[in-house]
Amino acid sequence: MKRWKIQSSCISQKNTERYPGVYYLGQSGNREGGLLFPTQIIVTDRLSRETHSGLRILRRPADREDILRFLTEARQKSEPGDTANVNAILSASVAANVDLYARIRRESDMLYPALRELMWEDLVKSREEGREEGFEKGVSGLVCVYRDEMGLDDASITDRIARRYHLTNEQAAHYVRAQQTQ
Repeated sequence: MKRWKIQSSCISQKNTERYPGVYYLGQSGNREGGLLFPTQIIVTDRLSRETHSGLRILRRPADREDILRFLTEARQKSEPGDTANVNAILSASVAANVDLYARIRRESDMLYPALRELMWEDLVKSREEGREEGFEKGVSGLVCVYRDEMGLDDASITDRIARRYHLTNEQAAHYVRAQQTQ
């Protein structure tokens, strides 16, 4: 892992540690240390557990206590923007700490239900997308059987698909046309 050192020449009265672990460099057009634009450096080891658990779990390896604290806090978020941010943070943290999350999941009764609750909308959406994809593939296969093996014309296929799957003729015709282009 590459460690970055903040040279003392970069730290001045204008470049300060405003919060533990959060450094602001090159503010107000100051180009000290060769910086062309304002920069924020976050040192995750120095961040407060209580106020920055969401940032602390982005490191590798993340700390178990930070993950559990973040999940507890995240369960209380209900606004759509908050949920999206929580999901983004969890996705990055899980990707960086797969083994740790697997171990916590096995050991903790809290983690899996918390993750499931936080990602419920994504799970439902993925399940629906999977069902739609499966339905389309199934209908597409049936169109092939009707056309290639049974020798039915498109009008007969459309009628059979509509009846079998309780679709309108327009909906069924869409699947028949889609199969023609493949």
